[in-house]
Parts: sequence; structure tokens; C-alpha cells
Amino acid sequence: MANPKQPRPTKPRRSFPLFRHRNGQWCKTIRGTHHCFGTDADAAHDEYIRVAADPPSAGRRASLPAPAGERPHNGPAGP
Repeated sequence: MANPKQPRPTKPRRSFPLFRHRNGQWCKTIRGTHHCFGTDADAAHDEYIRVAADPPSAGRRASLPAPAGERPHNGPAGP
């Protein structure tokens, strides 16, 4: 027999930026990636603020300039 649909839990406040996932965690989609922050609303909000405060380039490698006298590797050499 199918389980009856449970009512969605309410947010702690209207401006709360996270949504409650069906796995019970508070989640947010950031830059196209789904992130879960835990089941406690206050702790999840604190973690979300910490993650959202990181600059967009955090965790990514910066591209290094080509050494002097060399062409960057953008494809085959031209004529």
C-alpha cells in the first residue's frame, strides 16, 4: 500500500533561503549544483552562509599564463 503524502515542513521564517528536501535535509541550489546543509535549520543556515560567502573562484585552479616565448595551447598553429 502506498504511503500517504506527508505535509511539507514549514520554513522557520518566510525569508529562509533553504528548502526542505525529501531526505529531511535543508538544501539550496548554488551555481547549478545541489547542496545539502543538514537537518537542523539553524546549523544549516549558518553553513549555507559560510558556503555562499566564498568567492565564485573558490576551489578552482587559476589558469597560468604561457611561459615567455611560447604560444598558448589553444589549437593547431596557424600559417
